[in-house]
Amino acid sequence: MQISESARKMNKKIYKIRNFYKIFCLIIFLNAMTECIILDNIGLNVVHEVIKGSEAKNMITTNAILGGLAYGATINEITGNIASKTQTFKSEKFYDRKDVNRCIESALLYSPTFLFGGADACTRMSPDATFIDWPIKLF
Repeated sequence: MQISESARKMNKKIYKIRNFYKIFCLIIFLNAMTECIILDNIGLNVVHEVIKGSEAKNMITTNAILGGLAYGATINEITGNIASKTQTFKSEKFYDRKDVNRCIESALLYSPTFLFGGADACTRMSPDATFIDWPIKLF
C-alpha cells in the first residue's frame, strides 16, 4: 500500500508541528526554571513566609508584656498600648513574617518609643494578598 504525495506532505507538516510544540514547551519550561533560580539567588523571590493575624497578635502581645514588665511598666500601660498597636490586625488575614518579627522586636524592647507611637513596625503593617488559605480542608 502506497501513501499518496499529499498524505506524505501532511505527515511532514504534522511532524514539524509536533517538533515545534515540543521545543516550544521545553523552552518555556527552561525559561521558567531559570527565572526562578535567578530570582531566588538575588533575593527577589515572590514567595515569602506569612503568618495568620491572630497568631501574630498573640506573639506581639506576649512579647510586649514581657518587654513591658522588664522595662518596669504597669500592666494597664502595657495592655492599653498593645491594644492601640494591634487594633488594626485582622485575625483571618495573613501578614508577612518579616514585618511581624520587626514588630515583635520593637515590642520586646518595650521602651518609650514603643509607648509613644514610635513603633511604626507595628502600626504600618498591612495584610498580605493571599488568595487561598492552605491547607484546604476538604471535609
